[in-house]
Amino acid sequence: MDQETEALLKKMEEDNGGPIEYKTYCRLLGFSDGTSLDLGGLLFVVNDKLVFEDFEKQPGILDMFGKSKKSYEKYKTYRLFDEILGIKKIKTSSAKKVIAGRADGKDIPTISRFDRLFSQTILELTFKEEPNWYIELLEDKEFINYIEEKRS
Repeated sequence: MDQETEALLKKMEEDNGGPIEYKTYCRLLGFSDGTSLDLGGLLFVVNDKLVFEDFEKQPGILDMFGKSKKSYEKYKTYRLFDEILGIKKIKTSSAKKVIAGRADGKDIPTISRFDRLFSQTILELTFKEEPNWYIELLEDKEFINYIEEKRS
């Protein structure tokens, strides 16, 4: 790990009041309340909180020509770990329908083995209170195992 990464992780621990117990890179697509985000960042566990913090976006082609009006704003959200009710793999297309308000998050089935061969998958995290989170991870099995172990 390089010095810049170590410094960033140390700052995140200081900001969140404890050591990071688990971390993984994550893409947060949005929430079941209709909030669409599509942000890349770090998903981590600290002090019994599940925290998502985005990475600062690199300037795009529009920024180079002064056409982009958006300025970067840091995005961070968290939920208490004991609020997690469940986690399941679902079709990415199903998550996008919920985020867009075209489907109810309670109706999404866990993806079948057959569908896993032909569909992109995403994880749905459900909590005691809405909204659900829709996240994409490279190592989703490791994350699911971590969540299930910690909840038991």
